[in-house]
Amino acid sequence: MDKYINMLFIQLSREYKVNIITIMSYNKKYKKVSRLYKLVIDKKTKKSKLPKERIFIDCNGKRALVLEMMKWIKE
Repeated sequence: MDKYINMLFIQLSREYKVNIITIMSYNKKYKKVSRLYKLVIDKKTKKSKLPKERIFIDCNGKRALVLEMMKWIKE
C-alpha cells in the first residue's frame, strides 16, 4: 500500500504542493493504536508564495487516502 501512496504522491506533487500528515492516538481501554491521515493540497501559481487555495482531507485509513489521491490526479 505504501508503494501506491508514494507513486501517487509523486504524481500529485508535479501539479500541487502536497503534504501527508499522520496522527496516531492510543486508546488505553482497548489497548489499540489508531491512525488518522490528513491530506493537505495547496493550489498555487509558480510566482506567488502564498497558496490560492488550501484543501484539507481527512482519511481514516491508507485505502481511503489512496482513493482521495486518485481523485485529485484525474482533475
